[in-house]
Amino acid sequence: MVSIADVRKQKAKDEKEYTEGPNRYLPDFKTYCEVYEQKIKRQKTLSKQLREQRAEIEATSGDHIKQKRMFENLKDLLSAKKKSVQRSKAKSSAVETFDGVSGSNVLKIE
Repeated sequence: MVSIADVRKQKAKDEKEYTEGPNRYLPDFKTYCEVYEQKIKRQKTLSKQLREQRAEIEATSGDHIKQKRMFENLKDLLSAKKKSVQRSKAKSSAVETFDGVSGSNVLKIE
């Protein structure tokens, strides 16, 4: 079984060979170090892009919050109007007249 120390030792030996010799670790990268530098550079670029996106979102979020509040107020207003209409319908249906056999008006409360 190969130990971690042996693997690290082999990796260091390979890195030295790639640095001093004509061999390459990968076609695009001569050494492990170049690979890791490229990965770090890519992560820094992505991190910078994300920070810029976050700043842009924070700058424009005020408008979105205002719009959201306006829609919530509109929803509350429409809900109150719906309840008002339902109450007025309930009141009008509670007072009904019934023309029965005797022809008298009867108040019906539900």
